[in-house]
Formats: sequence, C-alpha cells, structure tokens
Amino acid sequence: HEATISPDGAKVAVLRTVGPNLILDWNQPEKQVVLDGHKNAQSIEFSADGRRLATSTWKGQGVWISDALTGQVARKLSGVDGSARVAFSADGRWLGTSEPTGYQIWDADGERVHKTMSGQGTEIPGAMAFAPNGEFVALSAGQGDVRLVELPGGRELATLSAPQASLVEYLSFTPDGKQIAVSMAGAVQFWDLVAVRRQLAHLKLDWDAPAYS
Repeated sequence: HEATISPDGAKVAVLRTVGPNLILDWNQPEKQVVLDGHKNAQSIEFSADGRRLATSTWKGQGVWISDALTGQVARKLSGVDGSARVAFSADGRWLGTSEPTGYQIWDADGERVHKTMSGQGTEIPGAMAFAPNGEFVALSAGQGDVRLVELPGGRELATLSAPQASLVEYLSFTPDGKQIAVSMAGAVQFWDLVAVRRQLAHLKLDWDAPAYS
C-alpha cells in the first residue's frame, strides 16, 4: 500500500493493491470516499490546501488530479504518459511531474506548464522535491547529482555532487529548508544548504535570495 496524509492531518488517502483506493477521514472512520480508479497508480500526494490529490503510475497512465472531497477525477495532465512521479509544493503554487524524458513544473491545478527541464537520463522518473518556500526545486540529475533550480524561471542555482555516485531515489527538504536529504542505494546524505551558500558567496556565485538566518 501507498498512503499520504493531508496537510491538516484530518485525512489519509490510500492506494491499495486489492480493492478500491480510498480517502479516509480520521474523525469519521466510517466515512470512506472511493478514489476514482487510476490503473497502476503507485504514488499519491495531497496538495498544500488539501483539496486535491495527485496520483502517478509506473508504466500506467501518467498523472491524474482528483477532488479530495468526492474522489472524482478533475484532470488528467496533458502530455504526461506512462511512468511518472509527482510532487506538490508546500506553498501551494506548484505541481511537479517527473518522467524518464524530463521534469515539468505546472501550476498547482495542473492547467499550465511553466517550465520543462531535462531528466536524469534513465528509464526511471527522477526524484524531485520543492523547497518549503517554493522558490526552487531539487531534481535528480543522474548518478549522485542533484540540481537546484530556481522557480519559475528555471535558472540552475547549483549542482550537488555526491562523493560516491549512485542513482538518487528520493529527495526531501527539512521544514526550514536549510538541509536536503538525498536517498541513494545503501545511503542517505544530508546537504547543508547554509554551508553551500556560504561557499558560493565566497566565490561570488551565490543566488539572489535572502541568506538563511
């Protein structure tokens, strides 16, 4: 099973291998909303406001966005087919999709693509994670590399390269945005973005944003 909890903690959405996918209310456990079928769905995410759910697949039918209240499909993202990964930004502005061919940054409703970027060069959709303030996104760029890309313009801010190259599986920021965890086969690395920016500033290469306090 794959599950995700709404930002307010009131609901949980579950993808099941047997039986329908469900949206459950912690306060009303008897109330079960069936999430419209998305064949081969393997990951699921709530939007920042908890009103939408995005599901993505492995060798299935791309990315769908559903109403978290009714479970009905609201939109099937145009041009996203087959295997994909999906992520919402915590600030409510962005929806990111990852396919083997590349990454796309959409508005949170999935109506319009703001930026398209190259992928990690494998048949597996790359890992991605938004900074908590939504100002940039971290993207897997291949064996041990993670790109930090400014939003919405798409300017590359930095590339973090692991000492030992391995395919990046998952990315996650700490709530304050000062560190990023990079999960690879057999290891998890933590990058200190405060230290990274300090070194870049020394080289006059830091990006144009307030320094971390």
